[in-house]
Amino acid sequence: MLIKKAVIFTILLVFMLNSASAQYYYDQSFDFGFLSVGGVDDILYLYGIYSGWIDFFLSLLIFLGLTQAVFENTHLRSQSKTLSIGLSLALSFGLIYWERQTGVTLLSLGPLAFLFFLILIYFVIFQLMQKLGTGYWTAGAWAYVVIFSMLSIVQNPLIGWFVDINLFNLLHMLFWIAILIGIIGLFVDRRAPAARPVGGP
Repeated sequence: MLIKKAVIFTILLVFMLNSASAQYYYDQSFDFGFLSVGGVDDILYLYGIYSGWIDFFLSLLIFLGLTQAVFENTHLRSQSKTLSIGLSLALSFGLIYWERQTGVTLLSLGPLAFLFFLILIYFVIFQLMQKLGTGYWTAGAWAYVVIFSMLSIVQNPLIGWFVDINLFNLLHMLFWIAILIGIIGLFVDRRAPAARPVGGP
């Protein structure tokens, strides 16, 4: 139950960040009766100040998921957590150092490169949620919530493209649906977290 509460708190925080980002930047005001989104400070101001920290934690999340997936199926399984954390920290610090030297940040990525980046993060989050014992629908829903929030916050040209083809409103509606599915799933799922095999080489 503690894990579920932590996940809910984290996702609600991401949701609030999302509400303060894309609609404001593209001057799209959504009024749901009880909630009106628009006319608030843009989260991009914070990204401009703390871009190094934000990029660091995003890359750390990705590297942790990837290294855990690699080491868990090898003979290094017993040391997988230590190796994963150490390697992920090293790669994340290296990435931030490269960003500082080149002046390239997450905002500098082109739409297609950023789309690939989001897909990669989606699968990492999906796998992490699966390990916490959630079902496929719940894991997929929360992964979509995080991805859509990141897409809105970072102000990538993909958002402008979605707006131009009138797809953004649909994606935003799916965002709300995913939140509903995710919250229900956290309390309905009864599947046990993925267990590691006992024994083996």
